[in-house]
Amino acid sequence: MIKDCLSSWALTHILSLTVDSVTSNIKAIEYLRKRLMSWNRLALNGDHLHVHCCIHITNLIVQERFKKNIDVISKIRVVVKYVRSPPSRMATFKKCVVHENIKNKALFT
Repeated sequence: MIKDCLSSWALTHILSLTVDSVTSNIKAIEYLRKRLMSWNRLALNGDHLHVHCCIHITNLIVQERFKKNIDVISKIRVVVKYVRSPPSRMATFKKCVVHENIKNKALFT
């Protein structure tokens, strides 16, 4: 599937691909490296083609950080949904923002 996508996108050169470090992905990258070399599509001879699991590690860090705040995030989502519908609640909310002199350009665009 990756090979088909890269082929259909008609990319001229590929510097890197970032995937999870699962063994099957490592095998896929090895296969792609050979294929892309034969197509003469690899930048820097493919030396940086596989960036081992940096996105996966970043995702784990973000998830761990948000675990502590999931209740707060859920409550904020509920409040936002409540304020946004019906339109009369949003109008009341905007009046409160103005009354409290809260600076927010995004709310009034």
